[in-house]
Amino acid sequence: MLHRTLMPEIKNYLMDHEAFSFSGTMELVYLKASDDFYYYLLKDLASQPYLLKVSAKAASNSGLATEYQVLRYLEKCPHTPNAYHLDLIPPGLERDILLLEYIRGQELNYTTDYLKVAEIFGSIHSAGADLQLPKLKDPLGASLRRGKDNLKDALPSGVFRMDHLYFFDGLSEWAEDNLRRKQRVFADIEPVICHGPMEMTDFAIDSHGYLYEWHAAYLGDAAIDITRFLARTTSLMEADVILRAIDREDFYYRWEKTMDLERSSLRERVEAYMPYYLFELFSSLAKYYYDHAKPGAQGLDPYQLDKLQRYLDIEFMQSCLAEYI
Repeated sequence: MLHRTLMPEIKNYLMDHEAFSFSGTMELVYLKASDDFYYYLLKDLASQPYLLKVSAKAASNSGLATEYQVLRYLEKCPHTPNAYHLDLIPPGLERDILLLEYIRGQELNYTTDYLKVAEIFGSIHSAGADLQLPKLKDPLGASLRRGKDNLKDALPSGVFRMDHLYFFDGLSEWAEDNLRRKQRVFADIEPVICHGPMEMTDFAIDSHGYLYEWHAAYLGDAAIDITRFLARTTSLMEADVILRAIDREDFYYRWEKTMDLERSSLRERVEAYMPYYLFELFSSLAKYYYDHAKPGAQGLDPYQLDKLQRYLDIEFMQSCLAEYI
């Protein structure tokens, strides 16, 4: 495995770099991998362990420079890890590398920890946005365009049943017809630092909680992060639970309290964005299914196929959208 092959190179880099000094015995422990990064625990017997994040590909633009910039900006935020060292494609390693604070926390439990997530996002969203990041000015229009692009080859392919074609055509038409009316809800909203696509494993929960994985951060509306977290696709697949209206109201109230706001338009913006977010999500899953079902493609393993089919079940998708359209 490449992550093991890289370990001697990483150790040599750490030992030779002037930014690092080890007063004890240095140990590098492989933790996990994603499509884009390898994660290691860096141990020095004389100090606390650190998290080392290394790009999986020998190329620039891994997103680690963005993550470093965001975490340095959020240094005083109690819900993000500290970032200590960034090196972009150093000689001898040829991969971006980022050294982070390692926080021992439990994985997020959606049912019991959702109010902690409201505090985490409220703290981050209240930190301002005075840094250079990509800007997403029209989240609804962007989701609509990406969703339609995802479907342009998948729907006519013959892979899907007729009821899926009717569903996506109807949702796309509704999104087009209501776009301008829904966009008005987002007028004159100040941008915040948005996390971007998230997994529940990006959270580390202790007494208050932390949010990792900032390599895809951008400036946009706080409703984008909140919508992704509150969507039924998230709660049902992560915890097999649907938050009640009173639970969502508690979430909004906790976010507003952390933001030091009496009342905001966050609820209305989440309600406006939700169907567009779900259209983009469902269409991306349809494209993923098509990419693996078309002739000559590598098929999905049974677990992936079962999960994908549950997401793309017509009744499930309709139940997720019913409250918003």
